[in-house]
Amino acid sequence: MEYADRLSGIARHAGVHAAGVVITPGRLDRYVPLYWNKEKGVTTQYEMKAAEKIGLLKLDVLGLRTVTVIDHAEKAVKLREPDFSIEKIPFDDQPALEMISSGRTSAVFQLEGSGMREALRKIGVNRFDDVTAAVAIYRPGSMHMIDIYADNKKKASRGESISYPHPLLEEVLSDTYGVTIYQEQVMRIANVVAGMTMAEADNLRRAMSKKIASKMAKMKTVFLKGTAEKGLGKKKAVEIWGLIKKFAEYGFNKSHAVCYAILAYRTAYLKRHYPAEYMAACLTSEIGTVSKLRFLVKEAVRMGVTVAGPSVNQGLANFVASSPDEIVYSLAAVKNVGTTPADEIVAARNAGGEFKTIFDLCAGVALVEESSGLNRRALESLILAGATDCLEGNRAQQLAVMEQALDYASASRKHRDSGQMSLFGDAGEQPVAPALPSVDEFPLEDKLEKEKEMLGFYFSGHPLDMYAEEVSGFTTHFADQISSASPGFVSVAGAVTQVKKVNSRNGQMAFITITGRKGSAEVLCFSDILEKYGDLITTGALVLLEGELKRGKGGRENKMLVDRVIPLHQCRTILHAGIFIDVDGFQCGIDTLEKVASYLKLNPGEARVFMRVRFPSGRVVDALSRSIKVKPDDSVLAGLRNILPEESSVSLCRNDGRFR
Repeated sequence: MEYADRLSGIARHAGVHAAGVVITPGRLDRYVPLYWNKEKGVTTQYEMKAAEKIGLLKLDVLGLRTVTVIDHAEKAVKLREPDFSIEKIPFDDQPALEMISSGRTSAVFQLEGSGMREALRKIGVNRFDDVTAAVAIYRPGSMHMIDIYADNKKKASRGESISYPHPLLEEVLSDTYGVTIYQEQVMRIANVVAGMTMAEADNLRRAMSKKIASKMAKMKTVFLKGTAEKGLGKKKAVEIWGLIKKFAEYGFNKSHAVCYAILAYRTAYLKRHYPAEYMAACLTSEIGTVSKLRFLVKEAVRMGVTVAGPSVNQGLANFVASSPDEIVYSLAAVKNVGTTPADEIVAARNAGGEFKTIFDLCAGVALVEESSGLNRRALESLILAGATDCLEGNRAQQLAVMEQALDYASASRKHRDSGQMSLFGDAGEQPVAPALPSVDEFPLEDKLEKEKEMLGFYFSGHPLDMYAEEVSGFTTHFADQISSASPGFVSVAGAVTQVKKVNSRNGQMAFITITGRKGSAEVLCFSDILEKYGDLITTGALVLLEGELKRGKGGRENKMLVDRVIPLHQCRTILHAGIFIDVDGFQCGIDTLEKVASYLKLNPGEARVFMRVRFPSGRVVDALSRSIKVKPDDSVLAGLRNILPEESSVSLCRNDGRFR
């Protein structure tokens, strides 16, 4: 107890606020005790509440990545529009506001969440003030007010009247369609209905927001007295007091909301009018976060912006907009490369022009001032990521001479550094780059897997591209559609990217992530299916999954229960693939159908042929050929497509006729 008494009241440790800054009228040490923090520098000995209590101005200065994104995007835009300034953009730009209103706000500051996008669609944003309101109102305490705001806004647009708690409040709440959203509105209400000064109203707001009961009781007396003097009845005054008390608890500071809304609007404006520059800046800000890069690349492509792969002859350390509709991938974002090697590659290219061979690249970087040259891991990663595809040879050839290229670079640097002439004035011999060996390129599947390893996701292609016919003919949905599909039979194709096994009362089961071209889905395998198909469910495996989609309970997503797993390369055999032909009876005449029949007879096999003919009247005729069977090969499918009109479709199908 003796030691406990001595320790009582002593600070356990000295922490430092992540963003707190204290401002005094004069020298800090005349107003507050200080100490030196090794990492943060001059620091107050008072904690934040004590600093406020003695009257010091305390600010939270927070760093915001979005400001950097905007800065990078603005500088990129200036390269083609020198007079552009983000400070001068109009705040009533309809294309930008329409984009916000439609909820197409992925990668837009503060507006990118799915819930916020839904709120924006409800509100029908058509002015900057709506953006400010959305930022302020989309919070746990005020979320329920979104529908009221949206409904009242629609009423106003139709010329209908909006009800207010009291006529005096119309001037305060008209801009927000009768909804109290901002703390400043709480203050104005107190000023208008109770005659309180703005200073008194601010004290009231603070007491309410911090729930200081003693201050609130005193303020309530002042408020009710003021409303009586304004001619309000006590019942109405108490009602308004209750409203502002409720709103003050979650009301958002308008100046804060406007600042956030300005940033949100600026990012939306850049995304709408300068998509390549803006998305390049967003991508650069997320270097090192693979999931974010994957999402942003997908969003850029959706917007019509091409994202070119990394290139030692075009790329920079950052993602860069090479044109208004193209982005070149960052060299620094390639695994094992990073900013310094990327900058050295760019410096070498600027000094000597574009590289022609892997030897040019290595030697060029080695000759950059103060460069240590490309190391083996960085060079290998660049090759496997496709960044050297612009150079002579294929990836396998470049990888085969990688050690020789590094030796060549070392010899080139030594030759330069020697800087000496022989006794007879001769220069030392310049190293000679060897020729590339004759080596076949890696199989496409291997190339794509290595790309994924270096970039974090499939980039130049997808393993499913090799099974496009199987995906088209044998699946009912794409992976990203599963969660929103209707309950019932479903089949989906993709790569197994994660297998998470858990133990249950009925044995082991597994949650499997299946990834397709546009997204992924998590499906469930129970113990019997896991036991039967466990060897096929491995990371990287390309499979077709069949099963039943069950409706999620309690608002949860629908979940697919797998009951069959088929390797994609065996689908045509296991499903006894047939060929399904869908034609327009008006466009496709007898002559064309006879050509189809003749072509099929020239390619005999085991696949049955199903045909559907659609007529302008709406009549549909389905037919199954009993005499003709063909090979279900890609070449046969291509041949049929060449014969039939463009409006027709040809695909694989199951032999039972169950096709999408």
